[in-house]
Amino acid sequence: MKIAITGTTSGIGESTAKLLASKGHDIFEINRPEWDHHDLEKLQNIDLAGYDVLICNAGHDKGHYKFLDSPFDAWMNVMKCNQLAPMLLTQIFARQNKKGTIIYMTTRPDANSMSAGAYHTAKAGLKFLINTLRSETKQIRFVDFSLGRIKTKIRVNWGISLGFDEINYTGSHANVIEADEIAKQVDHIINNEHITEIYVKHIRR
Repeated sequence: MKIAITGTTSGIGESTAKLLASKGHDIFEINRPEWDHHDLEKLQNIDLAGYDVLICNAGHDKGHYKFLDSPFDAWMNVMKCNQLAPMLLTQIFARQNKKGTIIYMTTRPDANSMSAGAYHTAKAGLKFLINTLRSETKQIRFVDFSLGRIKTKIRVNWGISLGFDEINYTGSHANVIEADEIAKQVDHIINNEHITEIYVKHIRR
C-alpha cells in the first residue's frame, strides 16, 4: 500500500513509519520543514493522489494553558497543527482518491490530565469531524484512534518545561504505553477494514 503519515520525526509517527515500511508499504513522511502544519497555505499544495491510507499523527502540545490565560500564538498553533491541518489533508485526500482510509490520532482526557484547553478542543473537534465525514461519504473509512498516555518526546520537542516525573514517566505520570505498541495497533487497523473506532490506554490508568 501507499501510506502517508504526518509527524514521523519521533514518537508514534516514527515507530509507525518504520513498522509499516518493514512490511513493504510505500511510505510518504509528511514533516517539517517541507510540510509544516502551521503553514496551511503551503500545505494546500501537497499531492496525495494514489495513496491508500492517510495517518494524521502530527501533534503540537505547547498549548497546555488554562484557555483564558493562553497566548494567542500558543493556542492558534495548537489548533493549526492538531485540527486545521488534518482537516485540510482530509479534504485533499478525499478529493484526490475515490476510496481509502484516514486514521486520526485523537485523545480522551483522563483524571490526571493537566489543563490543556486548546489541545483537547482540537482533538474533540477531530472526533466531530470524523462523524460528519462518515455521513458525507461511504467510500473512505474514517478511523478515530483515541489514545491514552503514550511515552513520547512530543512535549520535550516543543520545548515545554517539565518536572522530573513528567520527563521520566514516574509517579503520577507512570503507566504509559510505548510508541512501538501504538504502531502495532495502527498496522492492525489498516489490515482490518471494519475497524472505525479504537481506544488504547494503559490498563492501570
